[in-house]
Amino acid sequence: MNPPKLQINSEKARQLILLLILLVAWTGVIYLFAPTGDSEKRIVIKPGASTAQIARQLHREGIISSQVGFQIIAKLEGVSGKLKAGNYLISGRLTPWQVARRLARGSVDIVTITIPEGFTAQQIASLAEKNGICTKGEFLKLARSPNKELRELAAGLPAGKSLEGFLFPDTYRLDPGADGEELIALMLKRFSQVAPAALSESSLSFYETVILGSIIEKEAKLQKERPLISAVFHNRLQKGMRLQSCATVAYALNKSHTKLSYKDLELDSPYNTYRKAGLPPEPISNPGLASLRAAARPAKVDYLYFFALGDGSHHFSRTYKEHLELQKP
Repeated sequence: MNPPKLQINSEKARQLILLLILLVAWTGVIYLFAPTGDSEKRIVIKPGASTAQIARQLHREGIISSQVGFQIIAKLEGVSGKLKAGNYLISGRLTPWQVARRLARGSVDIVTITIPEGFTAQQIASLAEKNGICTKGEFLKLARSPNKELRELAAGLPAGKSLEGFLFPDTYRLDPGADGEELIALMLKRFSQVAPAALSESSLSFYETVILGSIIEKEAKLQKERPLISAVFHNRLQKGMRLQSCATVAYALNKSHTKLSYKDLELDSPYNTYRKAGLPPEPISNPGLASLRAAARPAKVDYLYFFALGDGSHHFSRTYKEHLELQKP
């Protein structure tokens, strides 16, 4: 009676193994071919990229779970070697099948990028890279050493200066495949549209007013205080006093905040307005229209000092004694 009993156990074992194989295979199918999540990713497919290279890029960005699985899908769909270059915004809800079909159709997206007021060229460069427009290095090269075409678009830019301060903060829409030079050109054109009228009443030169506007942009948190902060700096310039702006030192140190140490204030830099008189040599940010207007039209007050209160507002005073008294706990 023993042999039949062993035969039954062997049959059950075979069924169990087959079930496990099917389960593993099904799990593999889900892993290879299911969507990866809900988030969206911006991806730029370079011209001439092979299906294998695109699969690696998609996997690296977390858009697909398996490079091999995507290449199999591309073959099954008949699109292997036919995926098109371009700028894509791909939802994590798409399956690899849908991703392959979309890349084969070339359904690229208009790129919308918003430049916040007060961003430096370096911050804009990082944003451009994140949006797949160009690399950070490519953007900074053009911003720091603009070519002839870009210089001609930068109204009021002195020879030999970078484009810092002239990269106007706004929301821009670019065609698929647009590069860093096209983005910079749009920003310069927008600056040329709004800045000349905004700065027309300034007692400073055009470029000096842009520099001052860039400092106001970094110092002011409240709209109503921009003309007051401008007045402090105008009054200091007229009296030959140093501006003593922490924002200019932070720019020299490549810091995103203005909370500095006493050692920071000893920095030997033309941007250290605690040690150097007058304005810094170039803007320290790219100011919005409100800060440019404030730089050209300061409030009619005789304040010489201000300090932050911690809630975004500032206290203004006329004398150094009052300035110190107000800071006492």
